[in-house]
Amino acid sequence: MDLQDAVEHQERSIFSLYKSPKTEWRSPLSYKLEGNTNITEHFEGEADHLTPSTAQFLLDCNMFLVAGRIISHSFLHGGPCLTGLSPAIVHVLLGGTPETSTIHANDCSDIDLRTPMQLLEGTAELTPDQRKDVRDRAWSWDLHDVTENNRKWLHERLLLPAVTMQNKF
Repeated sequence: MDLQDAVEHQERSIFSLYKSPKTEWRSPLSYKLEGNTNITEHFEGEADHLTPSTAQFLLDCNMFLVAGRIISHSFLHGGPCLTGLSPAIVHVLLGGTPETSTIHANDCSDIDLRTPMQLLEGTAELTPDQRKDVRDRAWSWDLHDVTENNRKWLHERLLLPAVTMQNKF
């Protein structure tokens, strides 16, 4: 792959390798990259809590199949494998279910969805504006308003759909 080529030609070279059904994955991949690199973001979020991007074009173009093959190739050759991914995503990739994974607020890359959940994590009294943010999010998913007794329950009920609906894993 020539990094002096247009970005679309560079990406086409990489994708054609990993989309090919006849690639011998046990053989080492040899490559030489020169020049500046451009990256298509398949995952988003915080370091060590990366989750799959929700960009529809990535799904339409089978880019997660490509990402899976890249990860597999890295794994077969002792590479970094699943470094940086959310522990919840790793759990599902290794055969677990979303319902049994441990999800953290950091797994939600959308700050607007994450903020109400982070407000519920502590025990501090919520301001009226904070209560409104939490209530709006809870009502959007047909859940009850926050009270002293349901704070932890509401946190858990908001967290799972925020991460799974956003990432569809």
